[in-house]
Amino acid sequence: MTRFKIMLIPHTWTHTNFHALSEGAPINFEIDILAKYVDNLCQNYLKP
Repeated sequence: MTRFKIMLIPHTWTHTNFHALSEGAPINFEIDILAKYVDNLCQNYLKP
């Protein structure tokens, strides 16, 4: 099992169900939109 830590801003903590999870609880964490942002930033940064 892979484990990692995350830090949440207070707004996210109060407006999601993260506060109801216990340590070690499985979550589905999708990063598709984050990957798109990173790809976009890299493409703009690496342009000749």
